[in-house]
Amino acid sequence: MSSISAAEIVRRAAVPLQKGETVDLAGLHVDEPLDLRGLRLANVDFSRTHFAGSVDARGTVFGGLSWCRDARFAGPLDLTGAVFNNDLRMDRAVFSSAVRLS
Repeated sequence: MSSISAAEIVRRAAVPLQKGETVDLAGLHVDEPLDLRGLRLANVDFSRTHFAGSVDARGTVFGGLSWCRDARFAGPLDLTGAVFNNDLRMDRAVFSSAVRLS
């Protein structure tokens, strides 16, 4: 499993939404906290990605598809106020800490 920095995720995902294109962030390992607060994200695929730290997506707008299938969240996940303009898929995702959805 390849590692990726939180800054690189933001650089790749916080781009204008383009129909039919998905930012592939699947199968990665994120060692540090991921701060997506208030960003507008394109279609993103985090399937099989392991988040070792917290994920803060308060107020984030997920513009298209948002996939976290088989993802693992070791730290807290905060989606308070997040907007999903299309599918949010978390099939078989594993949460080892607090999850906030509203």
